[in-house]
Amino acid sequence: MTLTSTTPTLLYQRVLRLGTAALVLLLLALPLAHVNALRTVSVVIAMLCAVFVYLSDDNEQARSLPLFWIFLFWLIAALLSLNSSLRTQHSLDLIWDETIKSTLIFYTAYFLARARQEPALWFFAAAAALSLLAGASIVSWLLHGTWQAAGPVPALGDYTTSAITLFPLVALPLFAHWRQQLTRQALPVAVLCSALAMTAGALSLSRSFWLVIAVLLVIASLLWTWKRQRQWHTSMLWIGGGLGLLMLLASLVARWRGLDLLFFDSRSVIYGPVLAHLQEAPWTGFGYGHESSKDWYPVHIVDQSILHAHNIVLSYAEQMGLPGLLVVFGLFGGLALRFFRRISDPDPYQASLATLGLALVAGVFVKNNLDIFFTRHNLLLFFLCCGLLLGAIEAKEPLSQENFSR
Repeated sequence: MTLTSTTPTLLYQRVLRLGTAALVLLLLALPLAHVNALRTVSVVIAMLCAVFVYLSDDNEQARSLPLFWIFLFWLIAALLSLNSSLRTQHSLDLIWDETIKSTLIFYTAYFLARARQEPALWFFAAAAALSLLAGASIVSWLLHGTWQAAGPVPALGDYTTSAITLFPLVALPLFAHWRQQLTRQALPVAVLCSALAMTAGALSLSRSFWLVIAVLLVIASLLWTWKRQRQWHTSMLWIGGGLGLLMLLASLVARWRGLDLLFFDSRSVIYGPVLAHLQEAPWTGFGYGHESSKDWYPVHIVDQSILHAHNIVLSYAEQMGLPGLLVVFGLFGGLALRFFRRISDPDPYQASLATLGLALVAGVFVKNNLDIFFTRHNLLLFFLCCGLLLGAIEAKEPLSQENFSR
C-alpha cells in the first residue's frame, strides 16, 4: 500500500528522526568488532523507517532505485555460482550477509539521507565513528604493546579498510563552503579525528593505508580543481604537501616495521597461480565467498596461511567467473559514474559531496586490489557511506545556503 501526501507530517518527521538515529548508530557500530546485536537492531530499525519514507513519497523520480540493475545482476551472478560451490549453505549465508544486506543498507542510507537533507549530520557521525575506532585501537595497542583484535578492536586489515572508508565523510570541512555551514569546531574536529586515525594506522604497520590516503587526496584535489575550474597552483601545493607528509609517515612506519616501503613481491607469488587456476574455472566461478577455493591454496601456494586471492578482481572472477568480473566493474563503475555526473553541479555542496564520493569509490577499489577486505562489515560500511553521500547529493532540494536553516 502506498502512503499518500495525507500522511501526517509529524509522523513522517518522527519516523525520519528515528531512522536517522538508527543509521548513525549503525555507522558507529559497523567498524567495531563484537557488536553484532547492536548492528542488527540498528539495521532493522533504519530499514523499516527507510521503507516508510520511500512509500510516503509519490514523486516518481524520488521512488526510483539507483543502480538497481547492477545490484540485481550481483545477486544473479552469486546465485549462479552455487552450481559449482562445494559449500552451498556457506555460500548462501554469505550471499545473504554480503550481497543482499549490502543492497538493503545502500538503499536504506540513500533514502534516509536524501529525505533528511542534513549532510552535516553525517560528518559528525563519521567523525565520531572514526575517532571511536581509532581511539579504541590506540588504547588497546598501549595496553598490549602490539595490535590485538580483542574487544571492539578489529583486525589490522579491517581497521585500515574501515578508516579509509570513513575518511571522505570526515573531510567535509576541508571545503571552504562547508566550513561556513558547519560549526566552528568542525575543522578542528576533522583534524583531530584524522590525527587519531593516522596514529592508529601507523600502529597497524600497514603500507597500503598510506597509499590509499594518497589516492583519496590526489583524486579529490584534481577532480575538484578540474571540474570547478579552481586555481591549479593551489591544488598542486595541497597535493605536493600532502603527498610529502604521507611519504614521510609511510617511510617511518616501514622503517619501524623493518620492510622496504616499495616491496610488494609477496603478491606475485599468489597472482600467478591464481590466474592459472582461473583458466580451469567454470564460467560461473567456483562458488560465492572470497575463500570458496581455500582448499586449493595450500596445495598450490607456498605460503600455507594464504586462503584467497588477496585481490578483488581475481577474487570475484574466482567466485563468480565472468559474471563476477562484470559485477566488480559494474559496482565500482556504476557508483563512480553516478558521482562523476554531479561533480559539475552548480551547487558547490552537492559538487563537493560528489567529489568525495568518487574519491571514496576509487580509494576502496585500490585498497581491495592490494588485499581483499570487500567482505563482511567492511562491505556494508562501504555501501552505507556511498548511500549517505549519494542520498545527500540527490536530495529533493539543492543544498544551498538557505536550505540549511530549514
